[in-house]
This record gives sequence, C-alpha cells and structure tokens, in this order.
Amino acid sequence: MLLERHSHLLGGIITMLLLVSRILDYGRPKGYAAKCMNTTAAGGAGWMDDAFGGDSQGAHKVESHPDGWLSTLRSPQLARRAICFLSSYTWGELFLTYLILQLIFLNLLLLVENIRDLIFRAPRVLKLGNSYLTAKPTRVDRKTALSYDTPWCLYERLKMVFFVFTGLIVLRLLILVVFATTSLAMMSVCGLGGRNRYDNPVWFRVFSTLAYTAFCIASTGVGFYNFKVFGRFASREECKVLIGNHSCIYEVCLLFALTDYPAFVTRKGNKLPFFTSVERVSEAIQVDREAVESRRRAAEALRARAKNKNPNAPQLIVFPEGTTANQRALFMFRKGAMEPGEPLQMICVSFPYKYFNPCWNGRCCGGNNFFELLFRLCIQFVNRVEVRALPVYTPTEEERNDPTIYANHCQEMMANVLRCGISNCTYADYVALQKGSQDPLSEGVAPS
Repeated sequence: MLLERHSHLLGGIITMLLLVSRILDYGRPKGYAAKCMNTTAAGGAGWMDDAFGGDSQGAHKVESHPDGWLSTLRSPQLARRAICFLSSYTWGELFLTYLILQLIFLNLLLLVENIRDLIFRAPRVLKLGNSYLTAKPTRVDRKTALSYDTPWCLYERLKMVFFVFTGLIVLRLLILVVFATTSLAMMSVCGLGGRNRYDNPVWFRVFSTLAYTAFCIASTGVGFYNFKVFGRFASREECKVLIGNHSCIYEVCLLFALTDYPAFVTRKGNKLPFFTSVERVSEAIQVDREAVESRRRAAEALRARAKNKNPNAPQLIVFPEGTTANQRALFMFRKGAMEPGEPLQMICVSFPYKYFNPCWNGRCCGGNNFFELLFRLCIQFVNRVEVRALPVYTPTEEERNDPTIYANHCQEMMANVLRCGISNCTYADYVALQKGSQDPLSEGVAPS
C-alpha cells in the first residue's frame, strides 16, 4: 500500500510538526499546550511523549520499526492530536512561524551560495587574462543573435510550483518592491534641497551607501545573493566614459551602483517614482528618441562629457548596443561613445545559467516579456552574475580618426571576455521580427 511504502516519510513529517510545536511553546506559561490537549503540564514529557503513548523514548523506538509509524498514522487519536495542535495557536502565531520558516530557507540559500563562492572563486563564464586584446570572436548569424535558448522545461515548471505553493515568490516580490523603492528613495535624498556629491560629499556618501545596501537586499528578492567582481573600476581621473554590454535591466542597476552612480543617458519623460531626483543627482543626459534635435544635443553632451578633463566631473556609463541581447552574441555597437576618441573602460557582465537565461529579448524571439522575466527570476533558487572591469583602453590613432573601427574593436574585445559571438544586429531587427511575428503582443519587443 502507498501508506505503508511512505510510512517513514509521513512519520518524519509528524515528528517535524511536533518539534515545531515545541518551538512555538517556548516562552509560554508552563502547561499551556498540555491544557489544550486535556493533559497536565507535569504529568508527561509534552507533545512528543503524548504522541507516542507517554514513552519518552517512543520516537526512537517507533523510528526503528516501520509498522510502529504505520500504527501511529492509523491511530484515531492522531487526528484529534493534530486538531489540538492547531487549535492551541492563534492564526497570527502560525503565520509568524510560516514567515520565519520562509526567511530561514532564503537565508540558507544566501549562506550556501556565498560559501560556495568563497571556495570556488574562478568565474563560470568570463575569461580572465589579456588574450581578449587580439583574439577574434566568432561572428554569428541573425538567427542565433535573435534567439532564446531556455524556454520552459519540466524542471522550471517544478520550481514554479514550489515557489508559488510555498508562497516564497510573494515574499521575494515583497522584498524586491520594498527595498528597490527604498534604494531609489535614498538616492533621491542624496539630491534633497539641491545637494550634490561635490558640495555635500558626506551627505552624498551616507545616503548613497544606504541606497547601495537597500539595492543589495532588493537583489536577494530576485535571487542574486552576491556579485562576483573581477578587476577594478576606473576613477573619474582615469577616464570619463564607461561602456557595458546589455542583457537585461538588472545589470544597468548593478553597474550604476558598483561604479559610484555615474551619469547615464535616459529617455525624456521617465515617470518612475523618485527617478527624476536620481537623474538630477547623477547628472543624467535626457534624450527624446523621436526628435532629431534632441538626439543631436544628447550626442554633443556625451562628447563634452568624454572630453572633460576636470577630475571631479562625473563619469558617464553607456550601453552601446542600444538594446538587450541574448548573451550568445553582442549586437552591433553604436559609435556615439567612441566618437570623441577618448580612453574608456569596458565592463563585461555575464549571467551564468543552465535552465534559465535571464536576458530580455522579448516574445518575438521566443523569450520573455518584462513580467514573465521578473516572474522567472523570482522562482530561481539562485541567480548568478559576474562582472569584469577591464583596464582603461586607449584607442589607437586609427581608432581616434574612425569611431566605427573603434566601436567594432570594443565589441570584439568584450565578446572575447564574455565568450560569446558578435553580430550586426540592432534594435531595428527586433522591430522587423516583431512585425513579421504571429505574436501580436507589443510588450514582446526588447527595450531600446
């Protein structure tokens, strides 16, 4: 019978329930639970004795005899004991215990992942060393660059069931929303009353540190328990322009936090909470993608930032692909960040994966829209990210004179570090693919 086959498992569950009851009883008046069980506080050894017929060694005896577990499970008194177990605690106490167990589980994941990374320090994907300077990456076709390689599988569906039915996904989303909002609020406070990092360095350092701490906690809500960083981020004195590859929204936030909140290019009219204040504090460049004049002014501002020799002037971070890619190939680099011909630092970000690629390339490529991506991030036991900050690269004379050559070389060097291919795809390919797709959902297009 099924009951006999799983008697050890069911018996173990009962033992765990009894142990949980002991934890809940801690700190209560002596005999509280015993009264609910219609027993006396001094007459027995508690829940464990009562469940096993008053024998303080009963659990050990029954554990060694499968039939003992079976007889316990078949006992008509077991249902009454279970009802009494539940009725002796309030809903608030049961919910608090449930929440504590969830937090313990998530903290165990954090602990195990960080111990693992302390032991295995080498990157899973990123290539170390200097071979990236001269090696030639593979050029991939359009089909590969516009594909998605980890659709839903049985393992992913089982994880979804686990996280949904245990309620862990709700807790993770709550952590993400609360602490991401807190992080934005702290960055907003950095610029409160017109303050800035130059005139109010202590104020900025305190609240930017609080913002970074809140961001780290928010990251645990989507399963990122640590950041593996290789190399050193350049200071404002060394170079003004930082460039990075772009796979999803997360690495934008991560690099913004890790590189001490540089300026960035953003679309005009962004209405996210606190975002206007963050733009002001970081001295972001706003652009209206639909207006030619706005794009021209943004390009001029970028050029002026890159050529600014003031050591206190802010750095600018740019994602030259102009959209998100699938980690299998880098899209063509736009040449805007290279047109000034100034030194820059390349920062490579990789998300090692096996069953779930966290890139955001849209449904038109067989991938995920924003909410699907967020959902799948939250149902992973662990998500991993690796960052390598390359040494500041000074362009050759040929690259100074031809920004296209400069951009192509940067694309090749970063692809070598990321162990991926290169392609000539751009955001326009996403749009063309969407128009020819059978899927009419507009949110399926990756962001520009």
